[in-house]
Amino acid sequence: MILHFLDVSPAVIRLASRAALIPTWFLAIYIMAVILAPLMYRFWRRFGFASFWMLVTLAILMDVAYFNTPARWLAWSNYFWVWLAIHNLGFAWRDGRLGGARHLVIYAAFALLILWILVFQGPYPLAMVGSP
Repeated sequence: MILHFLDVSPAVIRLASRAALIPTWFLAIYIMAVILAPLMYRFWRRFGFASFWMLVTLAILMDVAYFNTPARWLAWSNYFWVWLAIHNLGFAWRDGRLGGARHLVIYAAFALLILWILVFQGPYPLAMVGSP
């Protein structure tokens, strides 16, 4: 209402209000990760790193479906699978299973290599805004 009274263009108000809602997807995923934390911790205790890789595998399967089937809507679930996998890495960190700084640099370099391959040799766009 304030922008309306300041005589801001309705198109600008619409754009600004839509843009303000873009990051809310993260809040929804974060709330789900927090709600599922006790279950995910039991999952971690039982399966260890396999629990992380199971979640990563689900994300990969959703991307394969996205790029190869008409069921492109499945890719939206990756917000959930990927952030749960990252959440599980928090359990690994807390248990001291990620190693020291040297290991973390190696993991980061490997992740950057995979990202480079997926973007410059694979199907992912350079700008991920608006994806999937």
